[in-house]
Amino acid sequence: MNFGTVEFEGKVFNLLEEADLTNRVLGGVYTDYNDASDEEVYHFEMKAKAIDQDGKECVIYWIFQDAKGHAKELDEFDYTLVNRIEYDFI
Repeated sequence: MNFGTVEFEGKVFNLLEEADLTNRVLGGVYTDYNDASDEEVYHFEMKAKAIDQDGKECVIYWIFQDAKGHAKELDEFDYTLVNRIEYDFI
């Protein structure tokens, strides 16, 4: 099954699965869903396993924002905006 590709820092990554919520509390400059009031913007993180051009597996992370009470469908977000990629995962 083809889950698409993303480019980050000039490298292309093939997604091995659909992106899914991490349920991680972001903190810092981000507002989590439970801390947001109705209509207020909140942030959430998603991830998906991928493989890079050299055949190494990694995890790609995205951080998105949405408005509480006006949630978009997950496929409506821009997955070209990668937050980070991690190679060391369990």
